[in-house]
Amino acid sequence: MRAFFEDSVDLAPLLLRWLAIEVRREDPPDPSQFPRAGWDPILAGDRFLIAHSWVEAPTPKGRFRLSIDTTAAFGAGRHESTQLMLQAMEQELRAGQTVLDVGCGSGILSLAARLLGAGQVFACDIHAEDAASVARQMKIPAFAGSADGVRDGAADLDRKSVV
Repeated sequence: MRAFFEDSVDLAPLLLRWLAIEVRREDPPDPSQFPRAGWDPILAGDRFLIAHSWVEAPTPKGRFRLSIDTTAAFGAGRHESTQLMLQAMEQELRAGQTVLDVGCGSGILSLAARLLGAGQVFACDIHAEDAASVARQMKIPAFAGSADGVRDGAADLDRKSVV
């Protein structure tokens, strides 16, 4: 089992409670060093093509291109949960609706909501750097925190309403 903690966490109580065979410090992954091989574009749902920015494959007619490069954040589009959410959004999202992307990670679902015609999209993630990245790169209002910080009924569509 591997576990990861911020540098500020005192590991002593954890080591006393759990058997630890090895403790080491690892630097966070550098997204620019992720391999580019094996990241062929994939079709998701009926309306999306997921392809990284360096992939030159054409976008099939009638599909939106989601171009999210791999980072430390979840949401490169290859996980089944992301693909299932894209399918659900295709069926449930109506033009002009307000969408809340809870646990936005890379912001791939926020981008998809915008492409599907959402009137307003906002996002949150418990990782401040992910929320800041989505706000900066996608120009989508995003905050660090959980869905508990959002008033009930503030969004027409959120993960609770499509799951």
